[in-house]
Amino acid sequence: KKNTKYFFSWLLMIYIVSIIIFKHPENTKYSNFIDLILLGSYMFYVLMHRKITFKLNKEMKIYFLFVAISLASFLWAYDSGQSIRMALRLVLLSINMILIYNIINEFKIEKYFMNALIIGSFFNYFILMGFIHVNYYTSEFNRFTGTTGNPNSLAIMLVFSILMSVIYLESKKISFIYIIINYLNIFISLYVIFATVSKKGIIFAAMILFIYFATDIKNFKKIIIQILLVSIVAYFVLHNMEYFGDIMESNIKRMTDLFNVLAGHQRDASTVERLRLINAGLDLFYDRPILGIGIDNFKIFNEHYAHNNYIELLACLGIVGVVTYYFIFYFLFKKISTMNNGQLKKILYGYLIVVLLMDMALVSYYSKLNLLMIVFISIIAEKYQNKKKI
Repeated sequence: KKNTKYFFSWLLMIYIVSIIIFKHPENTKYSNFIDLILLGSYMFYVLMHRKITFKLNKEMKIYFLFVAISLASFLWAYDSGQSIRMALRLVLLSINMILIYNIINEFKIEKYFMNALIIGSFFNYFILMGFIHVNYYTSEFNRFTGTTGNPNSLAIMLVFSILMSVIYLESKKISFIYIIINYLNIFISLYVIFATVSKKGIIFAAMILFIYFATDIKNFKKIIIQILLVSIVAYFVLHNMEYFGDIMESNIKRMTDLFNVLAGHQRDASTVERLRLINAGLDLFYDRPILGIGIDNFKIFNEHYAHNNYIELLACLGIVGVVTYYFIFYFLFKKISTMNNGQLKKILYGYLIVVLLMDMALVSYYSKLNLLMIVFISIIAEKYQNKKKI
């Protein structure tokens, strides 16, 4: 039993790391191969132990219902082939969610999931600093893209990694070396997020950290650590002024553009395009408000996906699809409300709010890492309901 747990712990960690370091379109085949090894190994384990039943929680059942609606949408889709291809992709993702949920629950190995995201942050930091070389471009338009090929995707992954460190730091039993590693991870994740020049990454990382520090403001240890963290960042910036100055100039420009948009002043090209896609999506929704135009059919009319999960789902699956998908978060909020760790409860509440805000700027319903994060948050909430610590 111990050897089996050890085997699945490391295989799970390798798989989650592979999602991050092989996310670039040229390398996803490697991650898929490791996924097959992990899932095949678990199926073999299940058959050997005659455990044919799998655990399902409410969040996954709701996602399955969402997948069923997506699959059925080929009946009314403008391009049925497009809908079928996406629906089949969602079927595979849902199977993946079930097995990962059961693997983590079977062997109690959620820490390895957390470790994998932290390793992913360090890997991208080493690429940024030139310690690791890869055979593909890691930047576009002076924005660091790392292993993902997309600066915004990388920034969102790093936000997830920061959350993992925050959860670790809230653990009652954590060694001094883990404290150092996790604060270091927060620092390098923030640094790489700045290198991506991602507005959403900067805002959402800041929100996670604000929730972490502000919800326990009387904790003297946290105050000291904040001072040390700020001092380290200041020292690092002062000794890398030329490079950091270029990053900050790009970030300040993008954030200024964002504030100008919010204030009703000038609009940058990216914002103009996103607003156009929102209006186009709403037009499609008004035309078919109940069931939409069919899953993944938005791009048929606009050449791109909507850059907004709410608009994408409203257009493609109508009110029925949007309500079904976001019911997942209703059950997550409800589950978190029954946790016995008040501080972690606040952090997870804050994270879910961050995710709901993120969905205004990206399409997440078919993102493997986003969906696995839902599985992970659900597992953590269930653990604390059972009065167990991670």
